[in-house]
Amino acid sequence: MGNAPRRDGSDSPRKADRFMSQIAMDVHQKRSVSACQIPGRDEPQVRRYCTTRAGLEEMLGALPRPWIVCLEATRQSPAVVRWLRELEVEEVHLVDAKGLKAFLKGKPKSDARDAKEMLALLQVGRLPKAYLAPPEVQEVRALTRARDYVRRGSTSLRNQLRALLNQHGLEVPARDLCGVGGQRQLAESIEQLGPHGQTAAQQLNPLLLATEQALDALDGQVREELARQPVAQALMGLPGIGPVMALALVAELGEIERFADVAHLLSYAGVAPRANDSDEHQGERHLPQRCHKRLRHLAIQAAQAASRSGQPSHARRTYERLRRRGLPPNTAKIAAARDLLKDVFYGWKRSLAALARAA
Repeated sequence: MGNAPRRDGSDSPRKADRFMSQIAMDVHQKRSVSACQIPGRDEPQVRRYCTTRAGLEEMLGALPRPWIVCLEATRQSPAVVRWLRELEVEEVHLVDAKGLKAFLKGKPKSDARDAKEMLALLQVGRLPKAYLAPPEVQEVRALTRARDYVRRGSTSLRNQLRALLNQHGLEVPARDLCGVGGQRQLAESIEQLGPHGQTAAQQLNPLLLATEQALDALDGQVREELARQPVAQALMGLPGIGPVMALALVAELGEIERFADVAHLLSYAGVAPRANDSDEHQGERHLPQRCHKRLRHLAIQAAQAASRSGQPSHARRTYERLRRRGLPPNTAKIAAARDLLKDVFYGWKRSLAALARAA
């Protein structure tokens, strides 16, 4: 089950699909709409149902098996996909929302029409698919994304506290506001603020301490998960990639086998500049807007760390070479991120090969 390509490598319709109930679902938070093509019937049936497991089971129960289902990638789609797996649906496809929008451009919009259009694209093999991550990948993503969110919250609270003190000409010399020395210096500085400033700082400081406590708990979960991820452990050998970064890269990429080559990975991550050339005119190169922005951010962050590391690496050499040529820092970071992702791609492949030989 999943949205893998056909066994012959194409997305063309299969003859077997004519003997399956084909269902396209336009999923919403409370009520959803499905367009169903039942074998032996010419016209699709449009049904409305509650977006719950029971409503989904009732809708599918009225259709003959086997089932092939496609649904648009939305906030509710992970829960719906989980229910579909529990109901043992034979084949599930996740539809790229932006790719589907291109097909629906200029057409009157309604839930029933969207479901019918998805069904028609499914039948002719032109469905714009999105990656349907396995449950174990979704679990690791939940951990690493929550850790990133809490880390940014902690940084924001620290900055807010220091900004509040700086507005009154005060400063805490300690680098760590949550340490023993930092808390003592912070308490002394808060006493010198006005009444409203004291109230604000006294409310922000407990939030910061609670956020740091939550971050410590998440870091413990990251270490435990890292012990179960041999690929992430292998990626930690690359300069610029630590435990958290390695696990985050593994979570966002999911399965390296879905990329035919490293060029597909660079395009997916949005670090391969697009050209805009015509005849003898060479237009400016720019990064694509449609990409995995979280993965691009991680790659640039790791490349920046690698360029500052004392260890030699492809990313560091590329960054230093482009800076010596006078190119802007951001351009050099993007180029370094490309080299880092290449090392991740081939390192992941080598790790899988080593695990296969050990098995």
